[in-house]
Amino acid sequence: MKKLSVLIFFIGFFYYLPAQTDSSSVVNRISEMELSKSDLISKGRRLLLSDLEKGNVQGVKDIVEYLTMKVEDEDHLAFWAIERLMLYFWIGDYTQVLNWALYLSSKEAEKQRKPLFTPSDDMIGGKMTDLVKEEYSLIRDDFKSLKFSQDTEDFLSLFLDRLLVVYDSKFVSIDKINENSDRFVKTYPDSPLSKVVKETVSYKFRPGDWQWGISLGGGVHLDSGNMTDHIDFSQGAFVMMFDVFYKKFYFGLGLTAFGGNAREDIRIKSKDQVWPKGEFIPVTMCYPVIGFKALEYKRLKLTPFAGVSFNFAKPSEEAVSDNPDLKGLSFGTSVTPLVGFDLDFSLTDLTKVKPRTDYNPNGCFLVGLKGMYMPGIITNQGSNLTGNMFMLGLSVKVLFFQLKRVY
Repeated sequence: MKKLSVLIFFIGFFYYLPAQTDSSSVVNRISEMELSKSDLISKGRRLLLSDLEKGNVQGVKDIVEYLTMKVEDEDHLAFWAIERLMLYFWIGDYTQVLNWALYLSSKEAEKQRKPLFTPSDDMIGGKMTDLVKEEYSLIRDDFKSLKFSQDTEDFLSLFLDRLLVVYDSKFVSIDKINENSDRFVKTYPDSPLSKVVKETVSYKFRPGDWQWGISLGGGVHLDSGNMTDHIDFSQGAFVMMFDVFYKKFYFGLGLTAFGGNAREDIRIKSKDQVWPKGEFIPVTMCYPVIGFKALEYKRLKLTPFAGVSFNFAKPSEEAVSDNPDLKGLSFGTSVTPLVGFDLDFSLTDLTKVKPRTDYNPNGCFLVGLKGMYMPGIITNQGSNLTGNMFMLGLSVKVLFFQLKRVY
């Protein structure tokens, strides 16, 4: 029995030994593997966060230098731009702050492709914000003591505030930063740093060159001429416009529907038919127009336009159903010139609109006054229906646009 136990022990030992050897081999192989750049960046950032919490400035300098000079490449990003700039401010490397600020507004930065590896969210940005806020006055005094040129010193102050606002919007108001940005650009128009301020510091936006939307409204007619003796156009009109703006230019496609009752029997010249007295005459106008923004003052905008209107007058299917004698009646299509204007007031302060985080277009509502004049509506019935039409009404407009920087 004893011999059998010994035999089983040795069989189990030799059976288990290869498995243990294989496991140890795998561990050794893994531990001997050279760390990849992404691993080095991840470990370096963890060590950096530790040194930041300890206030180890020299350790932070060494880690930043190693990761940016020895590890980082076009495929592996060690720090996001804002993290990098905050770190340079905190360790006092203002030359690198300036170099990176100039780089971010350069064409080289625009051409830079997205790296394959980007840093994880490990709170370095938030930690840097807290540290820079704590030492804000010391940092400002430090770069002021280095005797930079006045435009460089003013830029560093402005740039530092702009970086802090990203993580703490209450530290400095964005309106104050925009005010200081305008002052910088005006004071140093020839400084290369003015371009940086315009493109990366100032947070003022305006609607882009292209704007598009739709407007709805209604109005009343002020008609004159022989037409008013035959048709009572005293009822209101419905107006719909599709609007497109490109810079100062305006393009629109309008649809207006209105009508009036026949004051007497009206003989249709081309068909030898009669539109009975008292029957409603619906008129539809379709007109492309082109114009320009003649005035823009704060929220007010004046846009005159001109175009050609195609006018149709025929009874509706419902009217024909009620009175079959109206079937086939039509004044035909008249083509008349048209001029008009839109006087719009924006309900949104466009100077304070900020880009949407989902990259969808921004929008605004406008209310306004619309006027249109046509020297005739039904022009193919001889002198009996000649006359002018002026329409005045209110409109509500919604416009969509992408934002672009003011500068």
